[in-house]
Amino acid sequence: MYLLLISICPFLGWTKTNGGSFLKQMAVPFGAAVVAGVAFFLGWGGERWISRPMGFATMVVAVFAATAVLELFYLGARTKSKNLDIGLGSALFSIFRFNRSQTGGYVSHLGMAIMIFGVAGSMLYVHDIPATLGSTPGETVRAGSYELKLKEYRQTTRLGQQVTNAIFEMRNLDKGANAPVREIAPKMVFHEVQQQQTLEAAIHYEAFRDVFVVFNGIDDKGQIALNIKINPLISFVWIGS
Repeated sequence: MYLLLISICPFLGWTKTNGGSFLKQMAVPFGAAVVAGVAFFLGWGGERWISRPMGFATMVVAVFAATAVLELFYLGARTKSKNLDIGLGSALFSIFRFNRSQTGGYVSHLGMAIMIFGVAGSMLYVHDIPATLGSTPGETVRAGSYELKLKEYRQTTRLGQQVTNAIFEMRNLDKGANAPVREIAPKMVFHEVQQQQTLEAAIHYEAFRDVFVVFNGIDDKGQIALNIKINPLISFVWIGS
């Protein structure tokens, strides 16, 4: 609700707001939000959105807010372009150069919208997948669209630490047979002095998702135990911040 309010307020007049003009300006962000909502619902499975309506609504509002900020930049540049008889690009550059306080406010609102979109999307559509596989090189396990193939399993000692590595070759099967192979190496570290164990996740970054792989050790059956988390849209959090 807060994000929606700060998106609408810049379009309101200080003393009086023209209703027709306001609705006309709201048409673009509203249309973008509707299109985004339909795309999210159809593209990522309607059942998930229905079961978590607040997450769905938050993502749609974030699209509305981001589009509203971009429209504010466009409207300001268009007005300055007409008043000064200069090109739209020059007018936009002038806004960034000479209206820094206003521009800073708009940019912060845009960043907030992008960040909230990433937080809501990553929480709504995260996949947490436990998996096990044999400790023999060549063993494979599937997690969503990703295949992990064990390349090497080794234990080493270094400066009071016992390090256990599970090295995998990972590829995204959605990209076909020629998908690039990435090497990831989650590890488990036992600190002998503290008598404590820590887990170091391996992270594979993509444009619209991150894949976290945690090595949980060897289970009772002698198999490698993994926890694989596929976290979509998390990159928008870093972009927005």
